[in-house]
Amino acid sequence: MSIADIIVPLVGWKPVMVAIVLFAVATAWKSGTLGAIAWVLSVPTCLWISGYPRIRFIGLLVLVCNAGGVFALFRGRRFAAATLWFPFSLLAVVLGVLFFRHPF
Repeated sequence: MSIADIIVPLVGWKPVMVAIVLFAVATAWKSGTLGAIAWVLSVPTCLWISGYPRIRFIGLLVLVCNAGGVFALFRGRRFAAATLWFPFSLLAVVLGVLFFRHPF
């Protein structure tokens, strides 16, 4: 087993969608554990975004917001957690629009 076998399934649209669904379910069920799993799934995408020079800090800021959302959910603050997870969903929508509008 190589590192590529571990990293490749964590990058792409499937982990992003799973993370968004897990963030929503974690908020509804007040489950900090599900929020932490969703945060782990969002890390590769946020770090990938932070590799682009013009939007470098947006990916890191979204990653910090996701971690803050997990912390808020562990403290029982559902609204704060949902508010802090919203930038990741917004980032996924913007990336999706840019990807699907790009001429191949």
